[in-house]
Amino acid sequence: MSLVESLVIFIVGLSAGVGIVFILQQERIFAAGNHLQRYAKSISDYIRERNELQSKIKIVKSDIHDLRQSLMQIKNERKVMELAWLKDESLLQSTKRVCVDEAIIFGRGREWVYLYTFPAHEQLAHHRQSKIFPMKLGMTTRANFVNRVDEQVAGNSTAISERAVVRLVFRVNFSREVEKWMHDYFKRNSRQVPGTVGVEWFNTNPLKVEQLFRSYVLQQIETIRPAAVTEFLSDEE
Repeated sequence: MSLVESLVIFIVGLSAGVGIVFILQQERIFAAGNHLQRYAKSISDYIRERNELQSKIKIVKSDIHDLRQSLMQIKNERKVMELAWLKDESLLQSTKRVCVDEAIIFGRGREWVYLYTFPAHEQLAHHRQSKIFPMKLGMTTRANFVNRVDEQVAGNSTAISERAVVRLVFRVNFSREVEKWMHDYFKRNSRQVPGTVGVEWFNTNPLKVEQLFRSYVLQQIETIRPAAVTEFLSDEE
């Protein structure tokens, strides 16, 4: 083999070797590129998942805040209702014209909002299968509301054959406001008894009036302030 041939073979072999090295290097570069792409995708997925998790955490925190607010509102309303629905232990004395034996009394205020009717109205409603019947909703600032009701009935004592029956009594310190609010509600809803001499007679029932009082208390006291609640519902010591 001549020198030239040997040189050609050497050059060809060298070129082939360089080509192989280049190919292998290219494969390594390509593999490294794929690895970087996978790594970049992993980082991207991690960032996306982290952002989604942070968004979920914000939502959960917001839900927790709303839940706390709701629980606080329920707690506040419960405090109000505990005061408003604290059954009074004072004993009321029935009279010849007024029966308070079955009266339910709530609150501890100095003034009174009372609800009474006559047994005939209740009996007629029962016969007609009606849930509502005429009831008198009034107020007084006197120490004993029974005397006030007795006076109302006494004015027509010769024409009345039965005693007035008191069903509900609310003890508050702002009886005029409470009475007016309830009267306005009944008038707006066409519950005022037509054709009666007295203007404070409404077609209703004790349960509805109790619900109205509950609504009134919650509307007037949105945030519990013990002093304000005490002033509204009870005497301060």
